[in-house]
Amino acid sequence: MFNLDLDQFQAFNDSFGPKAGDRLLVAVSRILRRDLSPEAFLARLESDEFLILERGDLSQLEAQARRLQLLLAQAAAEFQHLPLLPSVSIGVCHLPSHGMEPQALLQAANTALMESKRRCKGGICLYSDAISLRIRQRLALEAELEQAVSQQAFRLVFQPQVDRQGELIGAEVLLRWHDHHGSPIPPSVFIPLAERSGQIHAIGAWVIEESCRQLVAWRQRGLQVPKLAINLSATQLCLPDGELARTLIATVRRHGLEPEAFELEITETALIHDPETSREETMALHRAGFQLAIDDFGTGYASLVSLHLLPVDKIKIDLSFIQRLQANETDHTIVKSTILLAQELGLQALAEGVETEEQWRILQELGCDLFQGYLFGFPMAAEAFEERLRATAR
Repeated sequence: MFNLDLDQFQAFNDSFGPKAGDRLLVAVSRILRRDLSPEAFLARLESDEFLILERGDLSQLEAQARRLQLLLAQAAAEFQHLPLLPSVSIGVCHLPSHGMEPQALLQAANTALMESKRRCKGGICLYSDAISLRIRQRLALEAELEQAVSQQAFRLVFQPQVDRQGELIGAEVLLRWHDHHGSPIPPSVFIPLAERSGQIHAIGAWVIEESCRQLVAWRQRGLQVPKLAINLSATQLCLPDGELARTLIATVRRHGLEPEAFELEITETALIHDPETSREETMALHRAGFQLAIDDFGTGYASLVSLHLLPVDKIKIDLSFIQRLQANETDHTIVKSTILLAQELGLQALAEGVETEEQWRILQELGCDLFQGYLFGFPMAAEAFEERLRATAR
């Protein structure tokens, strides 16, 4: 059983109209009917989803799925004059290996399709019990995340950033979440979930709101608070019609704060997700007074392009380069070149993941401006960071 889905079909339909979408679906159906074996069964489940029952050995399923993708590429060939063409994701299951009842087989094929689309667009996935378990766990986590958003069950921690003298000059605001068992869920797990489910917008709004509230509280206690750096995701940057910039500016001003008190960190992958919208949003934010930093610099595909097109103030050198700074000559050269590039462009360079005195010494010799890592402080709760602020003020 093959469950086929046209990736980004809704975007295709929205961009070129329902008539073009209908023509594409007709072309897909025609080619499948023409090339499948006579005993094969073909059905259209939803607007852009098809189901095929075909004889075949378990060992040949992936090869059969590849053949189906090649067939459907012929349907797309009729629309080559258009800039956006859907790819085809396929979930595969086998009778009797993955069940005997129709409902169980449909569920297995759909589960495999979901996993295929999660991995990458245009992929193929063969069902397994392990995949089913992972998806059930992910769906359970998504449901728990939705509840956490409604209850605002998150907390912020702050990791210090220092200058060449080791003086505190800022802090990165980091998000933490524990599930109902009290176990910490890494941001690398729940942020992608939040982006896929759309919860990232509510989470992002809470982070900026809570950061503003905390900054106001510290100032009311007479503390001099350095710049707070807040991370933005690709999904937030792609909000239409300048919604992100309007929301951030309005939130900061509602708290009686100035945008200059904040730095916004943007990853390279976020910038290439939708370059034009990202550029418009970052330009609007920079004009309002927010500083902008490229996070994890050197790990993506848009390093030089982002520096050329965007109003960047700071480069954050990814910790993977810093960790290999002493052991790998190539990484040493990359770090050195990145710092020189920042200097030539009039930008600040911040090294992430600094953990040893020797790393700090080497980075200072290379001319790095700012530093962040366990050597200068672990991510800490607001109360602990407040003590750090008081100690700095003495």
